[in-house]
Amino acid sequence: MIGLISVLFCGCLLFFSFNSVVKDVIITRYQRFRQLNKLVETRYKTVWKIVWVSLTIVAKLYWINFLQWVNNTIEYSSNKTIILSYTLKGKLYKIFIQTGRGPARVLLVTDEQHEDVSDEVLPYIGPNQDWHNREFKPSFWNKESLTFELSTGESKTFDRDQTITI
Repeated sequence: MIGLISVLFCGCLLFFSFNSVVKDVIITRYQRFRQLNKLVETRYKTVWKIVWVSLTIVAKLYWINFLQWVNNTIEYSSNKTIILSYTLKGKLYKIFIQTGRGPARVLLVTDEQHEDVSDEVLPYIGPNQDWHNREFKPSFWNKESLTFELSTGESKTFDRDQTITI
């Protein structure tokens, strides 16, 4: 049994050392994961929590990519235009979405208890970060207030019935 494990281990080492493409992919993914860990370290302090949150983020990324692949919901029309397909009441609809470049304007959303609610709120902001041309208030998420940390460094707080404008 130990001989078999040794042979497999040596075979993997030889494969990865001679196959530079695989080696480069592994190194790149590891470096990206370390960058993600450093970002998560700014919010959490224990090693296990940092690794757990990082792995959760990566798992969500792969899950969303898998769902998009299975559903075949996104087509790329050009560099800046996406065609999103969806069904509603048995009818197929398609919408053109212009995508922008650059960082997201909103980095973090917290509620009145200083808990991170970004996963609840940010899906409604849309790819153009315009709330899909709708008005939202913290009361939509049953919150007394929401605080948005922006990429510009400023922080904006909106009360329960105040329209969110970013």
